[in-house]
Amino acid sequence: MQNVLGEHRFVQLATSADIFMMQEFVTEPPFLKTLYDEGHTGRMSIHFYPREDIATGVATFGKIRPSRQIYVISQDREIGWRSYKSAVCTFYPFPAQFSSDYDHAIFVNVHGFNFGSKRGLVRQFDKIKQILLPLKRRNRIVVGGDMNTWNLGRLDLFFRFVDDLGFK
Repeated sequence: MQNVLGEHRFVQLATSADIFMMQEFVTEPPFLKTLYDEGHTGRMSIHFYPREDIATGVATFGKIRPSRQIYVISQDREIGWRSYKSAVCTFYPFPAQFSSDYDHAIFVNVHGFNFGSKRGLVRQFDKIKQILLPLKRRNRIVVGGDMNTWNLGRLDLFFRFVDDLGFK
């Protein structure tokens, strides 16, 4: 019963959000149909297929149609699962009535490299920085997700990533 209530609450929250980002998203057909019926469009970077008809990965959905996506796949595979981790950079046109200084709101949905050396996480953050740094001047950027910063060393890597991007 708890799982059914949790799923119902998640669907309720997701369908009321303008934009939402998920890591370890599972493409269950009934849930996807509900999202699409509510007017959401979404993009996903697939990590692997646990079943033939279901994929898992990083997904960003919104009621606003994105103008562009950039998929950033980790260079390293995780130990055990042998899957890659990814990020999705989703570009939404910035409404002119708010500011003429910006072209897009870019939502960066990251699932950080986890099972393996910290080098994999560093390389993943470096790839994302290479994409975002040239875009900073004309766009607003929101970074979110599961960075897998479960110890101080990994947390420090994330803080360096944020500092290198010039975020406050």
